[in-house]
Amino acid sequence: MPWKTVSVMEQKIHFIQAYLTKRFSKSELCKQFDISRPTGDKWIQRYHLNGLAGLSALSRKPHHNPNVVSAYVCERLVQEKLKRQYWGAKKLLDYLRQLEPDIKWCADSTGDRILAKAGLVEARRKHLKTPADSLPFGECHSPNHCWSMDFKGDFMVGNKRCYPFTLHDNYSRYLFACQGLTQHGYTEVQPLLARIFKEYGLPWAIRSDNGAPFASVALGGLTKLSKWLIDLGIRPERIEAGKPQQNGRLERMHRELKRYIAKVDTLKVEMHEFQQKLDIFREEFNQLRSHESLERQMPVSCY
Repeated sequence: MPWKTVSVMEQKIHFIQAYLTKRFSKSELCKQFDISRPTGDKWIQRYHLNGLAGLSALSRKPHHNPNVVSAYVCERLVQEKLKRQYWGAKKLLDYLRQLEPDIKWCADSTGDRILAKAGLVEARRKHLKTPADSLPFGECHSPNHCWSMDFKGDFMVGNKRCYPFTLHDNYSRYLFACQGLTQHGYTEVQPLLARIFKEYGLPWAIRSDNGAPFASVALGGLTKLSKWLIDLGIRPERIEAGKPQQNGRLERMHRELKRYIAKVDTLKVEMHEFQQKLDIFREEFNQLRSHESLERQMPVSCY
């Protein structure tokens, strides 16, 4: 027949029962039960304090964990995520550290876990990464050296078509314009660029794709808009067809803008209401949202 197995708790009870008979010394009992003298003393002490219940295994969880995240940090992080659903934990924590510098905020990885536990993290499809710096153009080594411009989408806002025009500085990522236009031609883009040039100065170059009104099939790909830029002393740079990664910094911003616009029911708002939302996105992108490529700083502090 098989040997009878004895649990640790049963062994402790047998030890105490033998101890209470007072027929054996502690040393003899410890040797008989194959335990150390300190372990035997510990079991006897727990029995005297709490009876047989004191022999149960105690939790090894530390009484105090200095790394535990406070309920306030969790609550604030979730609150801000609900306000800015297209921001990740890093951006939210950078923003909260600026907003409340006296609070001990958690690490980025902990913030990710908090948001995931709250069900606020969307699974992202895996893509092959193309470095944004692998460009066929000169390095953007300072503000106003090279800007990028493009249209982000074409969709209905209310009963009108909308073409959001974006323009930003490739060095600081500062977003000069995020403007909803009803047309995408020279007459709409040129006045907007002229106003921005007057406020921020002229860049050395402006990068764009090969769509209208930035390029054409004419000699040299020139358009009325690109000729106007050249007359101002600005060099138009055009990426290769089908290679948006050559304008990677702008495309990265467009990804955030797309997620932001996706949460707006554009068919139920008027154009001026939609523009107000674009203005909010631009303000958050420039002044609140940190960028890892800028060493976790905001574009407004680097421009």
